[in-house]
Amino acid sequence: MDTCISRPANAFFLFGITLLASLCLFGARSSDALAGTWDTPVAVTSGNAVFWGKAFTAVDSSGNVTAVWSELRSGYYGVYASRYSGSSWSTPVLISAAGSDATQAAIVVDSAGVVTAMWNVTSGNNNIITAARYSSGSWSSPVAVSGSDRNASDAYPQMAVDSSGVITAVWSQNLNAGYVFPVVIKASRYSSGAWSAPVQLSQSNCNAQYPQVSTSGVGTAVAVWTGCDSTFSNNRVQSAQFSSGTWGASTTFEPSGGSGIFESAARITADGAGVITAMWSRYSYSTSKYRMIVSRLVAGSWSAPAEITGDLGGAGDPRLAADALGNVTAIWLQRDATNSKY
Repeated sequence: MDTCISRPANAFFLFGITLLASLCLFGARSSDALAGTWDTPVAVTSGNAVFWGKAFTAVDSSGNVTAVWSELRSGYYGVYASRYSGSSWSTPVLISAAGSDATQAAIVVDSAGVVTAMWNVTSGNNNIITAARYSSGSWSSPVAVSGSDRNASDAYPQMAVDSSGVITAVWSQNLNAGYVFPVVIKASRYSSGAWSAPVQLSQSNCNAQYPQVSTSGVGTAVAVWTGCDSTFSNNRVQSAQFSSGTWGASTTFEPSGGSGIFESAARITADGAGVITAMWSRYSYSTSKYRMIVSRLVAGSWSAPAEITGDLGGAGDPRLAADALGNVTAIWLQRDATNSKY
């Protein structure tokens, strides 16, 4: 299980430990991750369990931590949540509907401390993006966001919340039954107590997957994903912006050299001034090498994509973080000099 770290004044760390093909979810805490020490890890879940994917956390301005994950119990995967409020983790509670498989959990928290969790529910022949909210000490009943008449296979829902508490969610969704071409990017926004009708951000004649979303200020949002070029034969990073109450047309980052280049693994973050930075991996079929690429969105316009590494034997899975001063930190996986290991 991947690590998830969030640090306002304190730092929190969740990880899984393998126990006979099962997992226990553990948490650790530091009062100051830079100068202090880490507490002894404590179990968040009880006994052995089987998990799907990753655990994610969100931390509010008071330091309360909410963790969500997908866990196999009673014959189905459910989304569970636990809260850390000062001294201990609460007993995990099931927040998805009992009896239906729920996976791919995501989480955000707004400035008022209201938590929103989102996940993908398998229901008959459909996979449905579903959400629930935590406020005033309890979780709401789950509600369908994507609608029940379409598949949302490999959905990977992602969310971002602005300073006014408006949430933007994005996911990938099949337009046809049976998990077949095409796959498109859909988006919905939560405000005034309800989710908006989903809108399609990507073109309909191309598979688009792995969306990410961020917000550059109140009433705005930016999404990026992996789509395709105008020939429908090469993977390209694409983007769409929400402003003035509507989504604009998608933009494709076309690299110099055109064909023979495969791009993937786009990530996105926003700094304190609302400047968006996107980063992704670029593979050249002619050189069999990778390079890491960045572009920045300032005042509504993306900068020309820039290569920040030379040729690499293997590179990908970038992660980004930006602070209030505009500093952006990026990490990624990269093969060593012998090209034998990451």
